[in-house]
Amino acid sequence: ALVTGLTQPIKTITSNTTIDNTYHNAIVRVTATCTITVPSTLRADFNAVFEAIGNISATFLEDTNTVFSAPFGKLLKDNSMCNLYKYNATTYRLNGGLLPV
Repeated sequence: ALVTGLTQPIKTITSNTTIDNTYHNAIVRVTATCTITVPSTLRADFNAVFEAIGNISATFLEDTNTVFSAPFGKLLKDNSMCNLYKYNATTYRLNGGLLPV
């Protein structure tokens, strides 16, 4: 069944950014080469999709007390997409088209 009345927020990142809970459930368009810092303080059900638009690269950084559990990579580039979600109190998982830094 089609769910109506719900819209997924779209956010844009154009420079080095520390994300916050306003990015929860968003589609995040990264339009410039930058770093994206992930704090451990995001909500327990945090989930977002990141999309690299164009010939750019975005590097995910662990903030104090933050750990990425999946070793797939931390670099998103060249029209790739990935999903970032909170796995437990301090651990996040990055899934998708990521490369080693």
